[in-house]
Amino acid sequence: MTPANKSRSASRTKRVFLAGMVPFISRPTLFFDIRSAPFNGIYMGVLTLLPWVVRHTLGGSDWEVAVLTAAPIVCHLLDVYWAHLCQNRPKMPWVLYPGMIARLMMMTVGFAVNSTMLVLIASVSYLVQSIPTTAINAIWRNNYPGTHRYRVMGVVLSVMYLVMAATSYGSGQVLRRFDDTFWFRIVIPAGCVFGVLGVYVFSRIKVRGERPRRRADTRRRRRFSLFGNMGLLWRDRRFGKYMLVQFTSGFSNLMTVPVLVALLKYQGVHWEKAALVLGVAPNVLMALTIPLWGRVLQRFNPMQARAFFGVVWAAGYVIIAFSGDNVNWVILARAVTGVASGATMLLWFLQQMYFARRTDVPKYMGVHCTLTGIRGAVAPFVGVWLMGLFDTPHPVFLIATVGTLAAGAFALHLARHERRTSNHTGHVDGAGLKE
Repeated sequence: MTPANKSRSASRTKRVFLAGMVPFISRPTLFFDIRSAPFNGIYMGVLTLLPWVVRHTLGGSDWEVAVLTAAPIVCHLLDVYWAHLCQNRPKMPWVLYPGMIARLMMMTVGFAVNSTMLVLIASVSYLVQSIPTTAINAIWRNNYPGTHRYRVMGVVLSVMYLVMAATSYGSGQVLRRFDDTFWFRIVIPAGCVFGVLGVYVFSRIKVRGERPRRRADTRRRRRFSLFGNMGLLWRDRRFGKYMLVQFTSGFSNLMTVPVLVALLKYQGVHWEKAALVLGVAPNVLMALTIPLWGRVLQRFNPMQARAFFGVVWAAGYVIIAFSGDNVNWVILARAVTGVASGATMLLWFLQQMYFARRTDVPKYMGVHCTLTGIRGAVAPFVGVWLMGLFDTPHPVFLIATVGTLAAGAFALHLARHERRTSNHTGHVDGAGLKE
């Protein structure tokens, strides 16, 4: 690095927002991370309205909404393979190129002539968009120390979700005023432009310690084995039991997503209220509370957190189950679950670092994301099937309550067992994060 470049880099670390919350060496990463968050928030904000576009604007069926709900989750089925590939290669290309391609593909939903075509385009885009997940996780693992990681990601995600909520509300207002089949063809592609900018800004992060580790990994490169990678669930029993908690609570949550859209249609809700339920209420509360949860989770292990936040999620489901035809109760419930959503989102991205050593993070993330894909392939359709079985959406939320509380109870049992045995191996920093 030339003296001029060093000077520019030093100046950048002084200007970075909230630079004091991370060590000096991590500030260039935060500089780009915090600046990519608003662009990604705009992109994700317009996508929150896609299920309502399919169901309300284009007259799609509940099953098409279930497919659209399942698509971004099912795509994680391949993450265990992407993790194997990117583990021995530079991480940033795995973020830049798939991220750009996915957002450019999502722009083409403006040309969809019917709901089926829109669901197909969005599903393929989600497939490509899932590729960077394990690489991004590894970059965060390398560039942020374990003692600061939850706090930093809490701030970054808070900015993203605050912008996401504002975008959902603004987009909902536009589509409410022009309630036809044209304006979503402008709003969603426009949001995708900001998504492209977000990927570009993030791609300027320099991954720390990548080259020497990549040479060492190359010497011990192995062929991909699905059963070998998924065997982590048996080889690391603590991780396997925790994944059972994650699977049960996540399955319960995903069951309710297409059912929630059907409930809004059942209640006769239009664009403005739909935007409040699907995007604004949960994302505003998520943005406001996620920095707090970033500090709290730094001191607790994932099992304790899952037990506590499972109760909050269950409270939201109960409110929706007894909301009747009153959409205001649904908005309140979504605000309640939004309080817990910030913490569960942080856990989703960072929890595997509690179990994995630095070099194994992509493998653990791949297994975690693959399990996410499995439940995403099944849960939304189970939710729609149960709704048809009961001939009303409300009982599905009671079933989700039972599943969430059961997962929380098992997580509490694991947390107590962890505290009694205290049989951690290796050096542990922060919230049990292995270095």
